[in-house]
Amino acid sequence: MTLFAVNDVFVDPLNVSKTAFVWGKWGPYHLARFSAFQKLVPDAIGIQFAADSGSYLWHMEGLSQCGVQTLYTSRKQEDLGFSDVFGRVRNILRRESIETVFLPSYSPMRCFAALLAARSVNARCIMMNETHAGTASKSVVTHALKKVILRQFDGGLVGGTPQREYFESLGMRSSDIREGYDVVDNDFYASRSQVAKSDKRHVRQKHGLPTKYILSLGRFVEKKNLTLLVRAYAKLAKRSNEQEIPVLLLVGEGQEEQAIRDCVAELNIPMFQLKKGKLPKQKSPAVALLGFQQADVVSDIMSLADCFVLPSLYEEWGLVVNEAMACGIPVVVSQNVGAVVDLVKNDVNGLLFNPESVESLEAALFKLVGDEELRLQMGVESLRIISRWNCDLFAKNAFELATMNASTTQASHAPGGHSA
Repeated sequence: MTLFAVNDVFVDPLNVSKTAFVWGKWGPYHLARFSAFQKLVPDAIGIQFAADSGSYLWHMEGLSQCGVQTLYTSRKQEDLGFSDVFGRVRNILRRESIETVFLPSYSPMRCFAALLAARSVNARCIMMNETHAGTASKSVVTHALKKVILRQFDGGLVGGTPQREYFESLGMRSSDIREGYDVVDNDFYASRSQVAKSDKRHVRQKHGLPTKYILSLGRFVEKKNLTLLVRAYAKLAKRSNEQEIPVLLLVGEGQEEQAIRDCVAELNIPMFQLKKGKLPKQKSPAVALLGFQQADVVSDIMSLADCFVLPSLYEEWGLVVNEAMACGIPVVVSQNVGAVVDLVKNDVNGLLFNPESVESLEAALFKLVGDEELRLQMGVESLRIISRWNCDLFAKNAFELATMNASTTQASHAPGGHSA
């Protein structure tokens, strides 16, 4: 048996308390994190509220074989309320003799139900959260309520620096917080990227990709700020005059698609839909659309992009930034995205911009579009920076939280205990 060092003390993973991880609808990165933890604690289990979601369209198979139990196989997680979740989670925790539960925060109500279910069986509760001051409610009442709710948690696994600072401001002890919640399977993206870059023409033909393109990928919702990206691209096209620029490729779907199409039409930019297996004949400047794609296709598309752009007005973290960096490309990211403090070094592996300024984003794109050497250098730096933000970091820090002294837990819930 391999012993694992935690705070300079070697611990036998088989002696760790029985642990469960709870998420609403599991996606590839949930499974990757959980699998990394299972290498340390093989008998850990997973709990999924529902196999379907109205917001996340991941197609996941074989979760049950990986130790993940699903509460509802034919309902969407967004449709579940307190009573739908509490009893079923409680039953699983009791049946599996779970002692430590990693929970997806305390909101919405279905997550709060899971927290109370864990408390009802006297399990230790570890919060998984990516909220930071920029995305948190400014309400004094909400702030006070969060402080009360946080007393039900024995520790927190958070995204990074801004998230740590936020929960410390709510009273959670620094010693009870670990970072590394927001990670993806870097090896998956890096290995697929190497293959894609070694046979670019085949990959372009397979997915119908332009020769050169600026990529943005995610849900087409208002906070993603995609119309600002389109307007910045239009300014870039005018500034470049007759010089050919990369196509703007938008990958995803959502309620803002019509607003994006209207904006493109208003600016008189050609738009086309990519067709798999057929190379596009449309010359740039142009905007290309491609609907929602699963992780294997995403890695191919990211790998051949000139750069990746996330123009969000706000974002708790922004895991697509991790994915793009793991594919070895530059990232152009809104300064309001939660990941930028830890992942994006301005003028090193990418560029930051003001998401309320078309000019700010256009200037960043202009700097990258005409400088291939800079893009290559930034891609190398992306790989270097993202290398430590991997699933092993998640597993290690989750393991530390799962092995914290139980007496500390009891003290935290006693009258006058700390708010953790």
